[in-house]
Amino acid sequence: MTTITANPNTGIFRRRTLELCIGLTLTGGLTMQPAIVEAKSKRHQPTRQEIELEDENAELRRQVSELQSKLNAAPATNASATPFAATPIPKSTAPVTAAAAPAAAANGGMACGANMGGMKMEPGSKFLMNPVWGGLDMFWNMPKDSIMMNVKWMHNQQNGLGQGTSSVPVNVASSPYNKYMMPGASQSMDMFMFMPMWGVTEDITLMAMINYMYMSMPSQMLMGNPLQSYSMSPMNTGGIMDTDFDIIYRISHDFVGTFQVSAPTGSTQQTYNPSGMVGYQPGACKGMMSGPGCWNQLTSYGMQMGAGVPGLMPALTYNWISEDAQWNLGGQASYNAFAGTNNGWSPGNMFKLSVWAQHELFDDWTVWLRSNFTDQAQIQGCSNQISGIAYCENRSLTNTYMPGFNPSMYGGKVATLLLGFSYTYGMFNIGVEGGIPVYQNLNVGDNTMSNGQPIGMQLQNAYYINAGTSFMF
Repeated sequence: MTTITANPNTGIFRRRTLELCIGLTLTGGLTMQPAIVEAKSKRHQPTRQEIELEDENAELRRQVSELQSKLNAAPATNASATPFAATPIPKSTAPVTAAAAPAAAANGGMACGANMGGMKMEPGSKFLMNPVWGGLDMFWNMPKDSIMMNVKWMHNQQNGLGQGTSSVPVNVASSPYNKYMMPGASQSMDMFMFMPMWGVTEDITLMAMINYMYMSMPSQMLMGNPLQSYSMSPMNTGGIMDTDFDIIYRISHDFVGTFQVSAPTGSTQQTYNPSGMVGYQPGACKGMMSGPGCWNQLTSYGMQMGAGVPGLMPALTYNWISEDAQWNLGGQASYNAFAGTNNGWSPGNMFKLSVWAQHELFDDWTVWLRSNFTDQAQIQGCSNQISGIAYCENRSLTNTYMPGFNPSMYGGKVATLLLGFSYTYGMFNIGVEGGIPVYQNLNVGDNTMSNGQPIGMQLQNAYYINAGTSFMF
């Protein structure tokens, strides 16, 4: 058996060698540590921009935390039978979180368009802020500290002549129509309304209306025996109308009262060329006609730009919106009165009643059907410059020039049915509607022929087009 004996010297050498390596390693590590730390410190030393960015991030985190605390502490709106009975949400700049967005969209579809300029709108506000209903038609309050500009275009077309509820022809030789040399066949009216609105408080809104109107009436002259028709240049007028100022007050969640004052800024001295007949020399009418247009060349009452006197119009508006903000039912009653006369006349007072039903088609679209009823009196007084001195002094006489120069041949009862659509995109609204008269009973005055047949007539209403757009900020 072979015995292997360990060499003591070899084991000591190996142990000392190992101790030496370990010592060198530890010594090197301790020697290198300051250098490594210094190198790392130099490599990660933040620059001035990094320090400023970190400060900004800290400030943003603080603001987000503060806004989130305010949002969590805001009181919730209490729902009720009508959305206006709910406690209004404060008009603040608090952000709408992602969790709250679906609820806002369901609450009248106003998640994107209602928070205009940091303002909260009530459910169904797109019904109330309908741009087509601005101005003379509908009124509602604006949110506090909000401003809206509304621009509206109105077109009214009149075709044919009417006598009470009946239509009458124009070009006939038999009585009573040959009593008028210029009966007129049609008339178009275009009105442009510029309406800034300001929500002073939650309950008070101020509005002004600056109006421009253009009217045109093609005419023909009926003369001779047998009766001949001569074409004439149209009677055109245009200019700034009376300016309106409104104060709108929220009476309750469903009712709003409005008081309008009209300043007589529109002209009552609109003229035209009465001698524009084809085949006649300018000024020839002075020697062959006794109509009032040849005396002062003023247009008829209805083609003047203003009333000449201040006007007052109180109105009461009611709106009901369903709990899901899908339907809006409402109505408005107003009365327009004029204070005295100017140059002997002013428009007749008018009562107006409107009812409507609106429905939300999609999140941003609405459709409505409404009906208007107006009852307007005839012209108050008589203008010597328009109707002529002889007629104004003796109202039993007949004016044989044009029905529009007779103050008793204005006004009447008219019922209109209108259909419209509107679209909301953010802070913009746009809408259009059209309508036709379904009933009209036109004033014709008291003058009659020897057989008792009335000789009065006036232009009949044919159709209406209204369009508007608004921007809130």
